[in-house]
Amino acid sequence: MRGLVPLAIGIIAVGTATHALTPVAVGVPGPAVDVKDFVAAARRNVHAKDYAWLTRSQAEAYEALSDHIAPPDGFDRVLLPSGGFGDWLRHLPIGASTSDIQCANGKSAAQSGDSRVELTIALQPHTNFLGAAGMMVRLRAEHGWGTQSLDRIGFHFTSGQRMSWLAWRNGVRALSDESGPRFEQSGMIDESRDSFCAWIETQLQFTSFDSLLDDTRTVEDGTIAPGDLLLRQGRDGHALIVLDAAIDVEGRVAVLLGSGANPAATFHVLRATEASPWFVLSDRSIETGVHGR
Repeated sequence: MRGLVPLAIGIIAVGTATHALTPVAVGVPGPAVDVKDFVAAARRNVHAKDYAWLTRSQAEAYEALSDHIAPPDGFDRVLLPSGGFGDWLRHLPIGASTSDIQCANGKSAAQSGDSRVELTIALQPHTNFLGAAGMMVRLRAEHGWGTQSLDRIGFHFTSGQRMSWLAWRNGVRALSDESGPRFEQSGMIDESRDSFCAWIETQLQFTSFDSLLDDTRTVEDGTIAPGDLLLRQGRDGHALIVLDAAIDVEGRVAVLLGSGANPAATFHVLRATEASPWFVLSDRSIETGVHGR
């Protein structure tokens, strides 16, 4: 899995409606339908199905990240394979405009309208929060579920063992004792969404920044692409993920960054400046703001 980008990262403490056609009798003028609006609504419905955690109301109000945020002036979005992880990230559903950045410790990291935060992402779970490492695992796993490409997906535990969806689906379970996690064939074959969520919850019990290193490789060719991770390890470790990228005629690259942090908090898109969420790369360095807890 492509993943780690060696960049200098600033300290972060975290800190549609669809359009329906009205039936009309032949020969009787009906309401005008904007074809572009109809096509756009159909496309939104198709993309919303790729994000299985959305509630019905969230799916009906689905707005893609890429539809909400245009590239910077003079930049064009990079081409991405349809259905790939980068394309899936580009179309993540944005959260409500009034959403705050909440932490699992009960504190608010940033309120709606904070100049350092562009928007939140509507991401499962709805009532709990995920730490930075767990957030990155869930994004990868949810992409696999949404695109029906789970058979080869699995993640390492901090202990070094790897738990795949295929093994879990076929009844293998991870049990923990004093020596650490061990695998046992104790479950039934189950391909359901509930089973998938249980697999993810098990992964999150044994996931850490260290285990992420076993599931990624360092990017050494000087490039950066949607899906790449930027990790800052430690007790207050943080993880950024490149959600989208754009390029100009001079070859400069701009990226959108999603942020996960410890303590666990709402997944959100950072803002580079008061005027833009796009970070234009300079000397392979990204400077981010400081989010007070």
